[in-house]
Amino acid sequence: LWLEELATPYYKFKDAGYDVAIASPAGGPIPIDGACMAEMFFTEECKKFMHDGEAIGALSHSMELSSVDAASYDAVFFCGG
Repeated sequence: LWLEELATPYYKFKDAGYDVAIASPAGGPIPIDGACMAEMFFTEECKKFMHDGEAIGALSHSMELSSVDAASYDAVFFCGG
């Protein structure tokens, strides 16, 4: 995961009043690409995310995609390419 691709939209959705769930194909911890932690890529949102217990908890214990009922969400956002 390139952290900035998650951190910025995560806080945009949270600030707009949405509950945010994090899911991945296998569920469980989602590895962070170490290169995104370099100073020029490590944005304020990334720093905030890394110090946010709720956010890191969701990233470390992501839901398995097959267990997610997309109809129960207002929006689905995918990170990565």
